[in-house]
Amino acid sequence: MNVGLQVFDANGNLDVDTTTGIAKYLGKFTTGFSNGSFKAKELINRRLWLCNSAFSVDTKTYRHTLDGGGTGHAKMYFKEMDYPKIKFDYSSGTVYWEYIQPGVEKVQPGNTVIYDYSRISCEFIVGAV
Repeated sequence: MNVGLQVFDANGNLDVDTTTGIAKYLGKFTTGFSNGSFKAKELINRRLWLCNSAFSVDTKTYRHTLDGGGTGHAKMYFKEMDYPKIKFDYSSGTVYWEYIQPGVEKVQPGNTVIYDYSRISCEFIVGAV
């Protein structure tokens, strides 16, 4: 006989079921300020959960320019924070993260937009169900 907690939504559909599994804490990882990954065999073919527990801001600024060529047009400058984009591969149990890559992209002629990014390093608590 299974023992645990089951929670149903307003339509009677099972929403949470701890009778077959419960969330397991696996540890922490920090992204740092560059692309990277975290791998754990306990994550293979499991449902991942992440909780951001801390972050810090890089003092270095990364510039990304959208340049349409053109002359005589004012440039627009923006300051933004660059949080890591998180991806998860179930088959390998790997969490990947990546930041915006500095560079230049062409846009409509005459328009130039310059983004200055300060990268955010995130510490995550990670687990699986």
